Amino acid sequence: MNKLRRMIIPTPEEKAEDNANMKRVFEEAAKDRGCSTCGNKKHVADYPGFVTAEENECTVGLECDTVLFRVKNCPKYVKMEIDWDAD
Repeated sequence: MNKLRRMIIPTPEEKAEDNANMKRVFEEAAKDRGCSTCGNKKHVADYPGFVTAEENECTVGLECDTVLFRVKNCPKYVKMEIDWDAD
């Protein structure tokens, strides 16, 4: 039950902890210089139902793969900027 409360009404400390974890995961993924953390990707569509993938396009005309993560060390990679302190 505590996990449900944390998802719905997290304390400021829990928010900070979750934010730090998300930032850590993002920074780890950014080391691959792939599409999922690239500022050049543009979200274009979600898949219906239970599928968690999303459709993206590369704004500089390269392959964009945020599902299978095949693109690594992209020559046009720009790290996505995220305001980690925003609610």
